[in-house]
Amino acid sequence: EQIVQRANPAAIASYGFDPTGMKEADLIQKLALRYPDGKPIRNADLPSQQSFNGNAVYSQRLVFTDSSGRDVTINDSAAPLHDENGDLSGAVVTWHDVTELEHVMSQLDSERLLLKTILENAPEAILVADKRGRIVLTNAAADQLYGWKDPLERDVLAVGEIQVCYPDGTPYEPR
Repeated sequence: EQIVQRANPAAIASYGFDPTGMKEADLIQKLALRYPDGKPIRNADLPSQQSFNGNAVYSQRLVFTDSSGRDVTINDSAAPLHDENGDLSGAVVTWHDVTELEHVMSQLDSERLLLKTILENAPEAILVADKRGRIVLTNAAADQLYGWKDPLERDVLAVGEIQVCYPDGTPYEPR
């Protein structure tokens, strides 16, 4: 049975208590540590347990409930710790709180979906080019108007190839 030997101030603040001296299984139970889908994690599947078998584990995504009842999403990593003789003597475990990052990424995904929906349903031709002038995004109306099969393989200057003009007939210079 593994016992928590030390916890840094960030861990103590995150948990809401100092886990030093606790059995790992009791800590896992107290924090309700689980997979993001809500399924409980088995002790044997914990990165810390895997490190006791000599394996390093990086960024296993897990969720725990802190002392205020808030769910915290973490990337759990662990590496075996060896003494001066090379014998396995413990593990170093890090939990990186990615709760805010996941929230921001979820918002970004929602915004991207909204933008995609707007672009796909806009009746006007829309081309988006990067700083180098490469077309990075078109909508269906643009693809139909320009008759391009692979618009993302083109440069925005290709618009000039089809002789686009202003309403008064003056040629449009894509630059």
